[in-house]
Amino acid sequence: MGIIECDATAIGLFKDCPRKYDLRINQGLVPKSRAGGGRGFGGALHKGREVWRTALLNKHLPQHAYEEGLQAMRDEWNASFGGGIVDEKRSLANAEALFQGYVSKFSSHNYVPLAIEEPFSVDVGTTPAGHVVRRTGLMDEYCEFNGRRYVLDLKTSSVYPGGSWMDAWRTSEQFLGYMYAARRIHGSCDGVIVHGIWVHTPPKRSGNKYRFEDYFTADIVSFSDGQLEEWHKDFLDTIDRREEARARGHWSPNLNSTCKTVYGLCDFHKWCSSTPEIRPQVESIYYAHQVWQPLAATRLGELSNVGVP
Repeated sequence: MGIIECDATAIGLFKDCPRKYDLRINQGLVPKSRAGGGRGFGGALHKGREVWRTALLNKHLPQHAYEEGLQAMRDEWNASFGGGIVDEKRSLANAEALFQGYVSKFSSHNYVPLAIEEPFSVDVGTTPAGHVVRRTGLMDEYCEFNGRRYVLDLKTSSVYPGGSWMDAWRTSEQFLGYMYAARRIHGSCDGVIVHGIWVHTPPKRSGNKYRFEDYFTADIVSFSDGQLEEWHKDFLDTIDRREEARARGHWSPNLNSTCKTVYGLCDFHKWCSSTPEIRPQVESIYYAHQVWQPLAATRLGELSNVGVP
């Protein structure tokens, strides 16, 4: 029995809907609108942030670091949208404005970068059924803030990233996994600093509810040792349930609220709402094949003692 590796996206998909997990992770289906080499609008902002913070970690001058990040963001945006028509929210001009606003908002915060875009693969233990499991992923940043150590994670959102949006991360499986992994790797982690960027056009008049600087939000999410222990047991139990579904060859659909969220319909709504007889045609029209690779081969090369999937 080999070592099983699982990241936050894969485990989250299975818990949401085993069928969705099968279609995306096992079969590699993605809507054709999302297929391609670029990582989309949010990916462009993430790339810009990665290069900006890496330059600061390498002691580049702040203005030079910002310019390096801005160019990296433009390059990533062009990889996703270059030559295509996008709406005002996802335009290059708005991406530049949001990146500049984000850097301006948080440059004065004393986040000391210790590791940027850090891939990880950490031992989580053995499941009740005997599966040896490792948790994999990629941390946006591991940093020091006011004398404590945190994972810093950037999220982009089409809804305002405050209030209930921010509160939702207090039960995040992904963040629990980050805190667990950071403690295994670095020996210390006091929580996750979450940054939110509202992907919205800049306000066009002074009477708007939100000022542009309000588009960028932040909070700290932390978990107790008891919560981490609960997460650990649930993670291992979920792996057993997933492997049981794999052994049966049956991935049950959760035909409930996960089919439609505040962000819209599930990516596989067209597939599930079709009859089994016409699903091959639906798949060929609306979906492409793109293997799920949470850690690129170059990232895996940076890791030692990586398990076999």
